[in-house]
Amino acid sequence: MRKKNKFVAALIAIFLGWAGIHKFYLGDPKSGIFYIMIMIFTSALKFPITQFLGFFDAFKLLTMGQSEFDRKYNKHVLMQRQRRGKQYKPKGSPVSRPKEKSSRSFKPKVNPYKKTGLKKYEEFDTEEAVKDLRKAIEIEPNNKDLYFKLACAYSQLEEVENGIKALDKAIKYGYKNVEKINTIEDLAFLRIHPTYQMFKQNNYSLKKTPQISAPKENLLDNDVILSQLNKLVELKEKGLLSETEFVKEKRKLLQR
Repeated sequence: MRKKNKFVAALIAIFLGWAGIHKFYLGDPKSGIFYIMIMIFTSALKFPITQFLGFFDAFKLLTMGQSEFDRKYNKHVLMQRQRRGKQYKPKGSPVSRPKEKSSRSFKPKVNPYKKTGLKKYEEFDTEEAVKDLRKAIEIEPNNKDLYFKLACAYSQLEEVENGIKALDKAIKYGYKNVEKINTIEDLAFLRIHPTYQMFKQNNYSLKKTPQISAPKENLLDNDVILSQLNKLVELKEKGLLSETEFVKEKRKLLQR
């Protein structure tokens, strides 16, 4: 099956949209039959309703991003290519011998899931890409780029909570390209969600910033209260106030 072209689909929608031909081209025969039925029922009108629908579909196709179009209409083609690539094994390929380990040379940690996860994401196999990216993060738990790509994958799957958590981890481990976060098409679903707006307002963090309350007034810094306390002490010393009365009046004064 050939890969669909969004510009061809848009042209068909403009000229033959009234008959739903573009729907058949995009592999949606049910919608195409629905357009034909509407055309038949509205044939008495001078300008069929399906003609308007065709123009509207053409506009949507032309303004749709290429990656979104491929993800919606060409996913099956990309999946077939991926399966063929896995099944193909070249004959007569020489068997490579394992290299001898050197005790002196430093070898970086092998992370096969990193490569497969990124490849599956680019081929629109998003669910499998998430699985591999999560395994890759287990090997490299501080890799900001893996967390960012995982956030993009969750956004494509419309999993907001997981997407925000992955994005929070990416920023925590050093991802600083805020402009890309706010413009990349792959995070579009996250950005329209209220949770993302709260995340953004909190300086791109899930951890709430503690709010420092204003310090309470020190009553002893108040000259009037201090003067009245001194007056109570003076009356107590002269025997004009008992200990019980002194404590009672002092409590009233401090509670004002």
